[in-house]
Amino acid sequence: MKKILPVCLFWMILSASAEVFSLWPFSGHDERMSHSADALLNPSILWSEKIKANGMDLEMRVALISTPYDFCLKTLRKHYPDAKFAGNEKNVVMERKLPSGGRERVLLIAVDGIYPVMQFTMVLPDKALVPKDWPREFPLLPGAVPVNVMYFPKRDAVYGMFRSPMNVRTALPQLTSQLKSRGWQPMSAENSRGTGTGEVFLNESKKELLIIGFSNQENGSGCTGTLYKKPYSD
Repeated sequence: MKKILPVCLFWMILSASAEVFSLWPFSGHDERMSHSADALLNPSILWSEKIKANGMDLEMRVALISTPYDFCLKTLRKHYPDAKFAGNEKNVVMERKLPSGGRERVLLIAVDGIYPVMQFTMVLPDKALVPKDWPREFPLLPGAVPVNVMYFPKRDAVYGMFRSPMNVRTALPQLTSQLKSRGWQPMSAENSRGTGTGEVFLNESKKELLIIGFSNQENGSGCTGTLYKKPYSD
């Protein structure tokens, strides 16, 4: 469990951003990306993998950057003034239009260590992707609308994002209750304090880890919820 919790907390930080990308486990080899925003930040690739997002086959690239987070952000803003940015002092998502008509989405995460930044890159089609089927293994709150569904075949993982008319204080305990009825056991008491925004669950019989996270909409219209499920080993 000690190995799992740092990963869980790291994932919840990402869940609060505009889009979530898979972070674990680290693997791959060191080689240089040579195009697009990647060339500006000169990252070292950890790995690339095929994923399925809202029914479409895409590729996600994951890398480490030796340049400090603040400098990376300034560099992207300088070279792509027309791009859209969303984030905070620890993570940011940049999306820009490509000459081909698609959209490049780059997520930067500030981390500790020799490489202070992690980078996740995806190229999306010009039109927005609409989720086709909500994963059967994930409960959905009353009135909630699916936003994103992503499958990671390489790691047998699945991710879902939805919007709910409820606020976080109402949505979190309801989703927790539904998950417990399906055999998931919460690993903390964050929900019981009434101020929590997420929870980590384990299903020991299936050897699966589930992480949920919530954030209230800024306009007060409800909240956004995320679920991420993957296998784990003792």
